[in-house]
Amino acid sequence: SERVIRPLIRKLGTVFAKNTTTRTKISLQKKLLSAGSPGNLNPNEFLVIQYVLTLGLPILLLLFSLPLQWDMTLVVPFMTVAALMGFLGPDYYLKVRANQRREEIQDNLPDVLDLLTVSVEAGLGFDAAIVKVIEKHKGTLSQELTRVLQEIKMGKPRRDALRDLGS
Repeated sequence: SERVIRPLIRKLGTVFAKNTTTRTKISLQKKLLSAGSPGNLNPNEFLVIQYVLTLGLPILLLLFSLPLQWDMTLVVPFMTVAALMGFLGPDYYLKVRANQRREEIQDNLPDVLDLLTVSVEAGLGFDAAIVKVIEKHKGTLSQELTRVLQEIKMGKPRRDALRDLGS
């Protein structure tokens, strides 16, 4: 998949990028980030998957129904439903993943804040305390703290990195 499918998705993504508005890309990027960047997809690649599913599911249904000689008056409405599922399904998936991540973060936040407080009170600096939290606690919140720490190391102001963590 990394040698064939991913490059194909990237090439198609560059084609879709030309026809996609900046507002749509930014909105989709926010959705992808809140869902944890599934598959490390960028907005263009996600749109390719969404459009392929929108076109591919009805075509698969049609190809499946032809040898079985199903009545076309039944197949066409099912193809419409399949197209809707292909278009709305990926967005729904992102929404579900984002909600799961949000719940996991809310569940782990008290423990992480407690460990962060204890580490700072023990004399560690704030960045070192974040490193200690990342070492001791695994999960979505520690992944986000790792991203914050990387942004700080790359020169982003701590305040901005932590503000981005909240959004």
